Amino acid sequence: MSDKALLILPTQEEQIKLLEDHATEELLEVYKKNVQVIILVDTMNSDESTLKEKELLKLLNDAFH
Repeated sequence: MSDKALLILPTQEEQIKLLEDHATEELLEVYKKNVQVIILVDTMNSDESTLKEKELLKLLNDAFH
């Protein structure tokens, strides 16, 4: 299932429900981990993040790109 197809659904909960119904367990686990990383990155990008959090975010970004 493509990311574009999942974006039709407005919430991550709805996307996960669709994957639970139609995807393999492995794909579902990968998607859940990706959502967790997205939430972490959003949190760490906030103005309230500490310097250490921003350094960790840079390390994570470098590791995935």
